[in-house]
Amino acid sequence: MKIDLKPLKGFRDFYPDDYLKRENILDVMHEVSRSFGYLPYDGPTLERSSIYEIKSGDNIARDESYTFLDRGERRVSLRPEMTPTLARMMAAKSSDFKKPIRLYSIPLIFRNENPQKGRSRESMQYNADILGEPSLMAEIEIIDIFITILEKLGFDKKDFEIRINNRGFMENILSSYTNDSKALFALIDRYLKLPKNEFKENLNNLLIDKKDLNKVLDFLENKDYSNDDTMVSLFRLATDLGIGDILHYDPTMVRGFDYYTGIVFEIWDKTLQFKRAIAGGGRYENLVSLFGGEKLEGVGAAFSDVVILGLLDLFNKEVKIDTKIDYFISTFEGIPISKYKYIANILRNKGKSVIVNTATSWSLTKQLGFASSINVSRVLIMGDKEINDKSIVVRDLHKNFQEEKKLDIFLK
Repeated sequence: MKIDLKPLKGFRDFYPDDYLKRENILDVMHEVSRSFGYLPYDGPTLERSSIYEIKSGDNIARDESYTFLDRGERRVSLRPEMTPTLARMMAAKSSDFKKPIRLYSIPLIFRNENPQKGRSRESMQYNADILGEPSLMAEIEIIDIFITILEKLGFDKKDFEIRINNRGFMENILSSYTNDSKALFALIDRYLKLPKNEFKENLNNLLIDKKDLNKVLDFLENKDYSNDDTMVSLFRLATDLGIGDILHYDPTMVRGFDYYTGIVFEIWDKTLQFKRAIAGGGRYENLVSLFGGEKLEGVGAAFSDVVILGLLDLFNKEVKIDTKIDYFISTFEGIPISKYKYIANILRNKGKSVIVNTATSWSLTKQLGFASSINVSRVLIMGDKEINDKSIVVRDLHKNFQEEKKLDIFLK
């Protein structure tokens, strides 16, 4: 039987260079998160499907999850997002934490959707959440974390714009025009994706009174947020903290998840070359209580490694990877391998990367050639002469230079 050597559609292989590139990006996420005082957490890859059906939005639970019956006839799903898992965990143990609670995670998630630019069926998704903080400083802090990560990866905050809206204010205004607010918000979320005539037709079908069509359209196209006290306060706070110039009010941006109840936002490439949101998030007030926990509102946001890798490639940002190996220890026939292993163990305990030659039939010339081809910095040579002299030859492959040192001094 012939085996297809390609991964499944929407899934990825990571050879060492690609893996290290992604690992460096994840290291930045860890570093920035900890610098803001956020602590890491994780949850199971497989969850009961019901946690995604409670408030995630029907499209995620129904159309985009890998869902099946396990051997116990339970309906389970590979996690398509992390927020419901966090809400479940907080419902179980939020009383163990001092508020506000600052948490982050970088889980592997799965979405059974059509792969496209910035989307695949599996990805590492960075999430940052602050729970138990009612002030708008929570939104600002989460935005600040994401901008800082992008800056650490070589971008400038001026490369981006943050589209922001208040779902709570919108619901207060628009709910009187329809009997199906959920469907209305789902439609508004597709405002930029649908042809205008098609959007108007679908909107008209959701209105109680067709005469209100222009009122709703005017609301969606009006960039004036002066009647929304929350938005006015947020922009004032953002300006004071130096990010007001990259915030843009957008009443058509509502995010696709039903659990958002307040401020929502998305980070976009200002040139629009990337053609999709880089990150997104918002405030949720009732999600933890839906799982039986305390009423614990939070603000969270996420982006995936697929998006970040695509963004870096698009703008030719280099992520430095280090495939260098510190030492290659050449071996010689007749000398016990334990002598070489002893040296390797001492160097490894000092944090050095060390390869001990395993090809016992290779000549020294072949060993040197192999070491050079895999980016080794130094080759250690210890034959009969060096053993008798209690010394070791250190050959620097980058500087094309070698010197003999006393073994005890070299290992000190």
